[in-house]
Amino acid sequence: MKHMTGLLTALCLCLVTVPTVAAMYKWADDEGNTQYSQTPPMDRPSETLNAPKAPPAPPPAAETAAPDTAGETAAEDAAGPSAAERRRAERQNAARCQEARAVLQRYETTPRIRVPDGDSFRYLSEEERQKHMRDARQIIREHCQ
Repeated sequence: MKHMTGLLTALCLCLVTVPTVAAMYKWADDEGNTQYSQTPPMDRPSETLNAPKAPPAPPPAAETAAPDTAGETAAEDAAGPSAAERRRAERQNAARCQEARAVLQRYETTPRIRVPDGDSFRYLSEEERQKHMRDARQIIREHCQ
């Protein structure tokens, strides 16, 4: 149970932090170290890294059944998930997969991750960073095919 709580906390942190990034810039500093920021450097070329796109929202018509099919949907519910439910689940899995891949890439390429801590911020320890990467890999195994 404690492991599940940690996994959920990590996932929530990932969901909160990743979509807020509009664009990132990558460049090499004078010593050859790779740097990342949300603003491009003024004195050197940089590579623009785009944030992952949010999955499209499902159309409202797909969510509601037509009134004349009410009897049929009861029979389909008894038989198992409908095609629309399976498609919705597939879209959710694809979105989770894309999100987890983006999170894993962020943790693999950024050694110092700043996270909220009450009224301030702190940096994740290397152990916490590794745990988040393991959690993201687990989500990828479960949702990516």
